[in-house]
Amino acid sequence: MTNKKSKTISSLFLLLFLLFMAIENLAQFFDLSSFSLVLGGGLLFSFSGEHTLKTRFINFGIGALIITWIGALIGFIQILTNFEVLNSEQLIRYFRFPLICLFYGYLVRAISFIVAENLFTQAD
Repeated sequence: MTNKKSKTISSLFLLLFLLFMAIENLAQFFDLSSFSLVLGGGLLFSFSGEHTLKTRFINFGIGALIITWIGALIGFIQILTNFEVLNSEQLIRYFRFPLICLFYGYLVRAISFIVAENLFTQAD
């Protein structure tokens, strides 16, 4: 189990390190509404299916990704609905929500996959 824990921690550390190296201004990637939407969707899905810990982590990542795309579609629909009346500053703000939703969703999915596949066996 110790080897699995160190492998998981190493994988998560490397993933976050690569992301931080790629991001110039970390503050641009914080959005509470996007984050809560993605985590809420993940939590709802984690309660479904089998009740093993591994399945809960897998379902959490899948749910986060599904709700991510729903949130992104909502954001893009808002952009298209209001496109004619938006100035460039407002347009940037409107585009930010769906893109950050997608970022959070795929990040949560990657983290849940790493944790589920490295820490838990089928018997857990």
